[in-house]
Amino acid sequence: TVAFYLLNFQGLIRIEATLESVPVSDADWFKVYDFDSIADPTTNNFSTNITGNFTWIRATVIGFDAGTITKVMMSY
Repeated sequence: TVAFYLLNFQGLIRIEATLESVPVSDADWFKVYDFDSIADPTTNNFSTNITGNFTWIRATVIGFDAGTITKVMMSY
């Protein structure tokens, strides 16, 4: 489960995963989930489930235009 806490956020948050034990480049990561709020700012707290058997998971932000990402929490 990944939970997002956003305040007037405008941009894209991508959750990526890898199967590599020691990822060394961006090519080692693949997209597993996108939250897109590029067109309109979003104030929201929500969660989503991601299914898979991954070694590592990370959150990246693309096109950050405004607002605050209060936190992104992951649990398994």
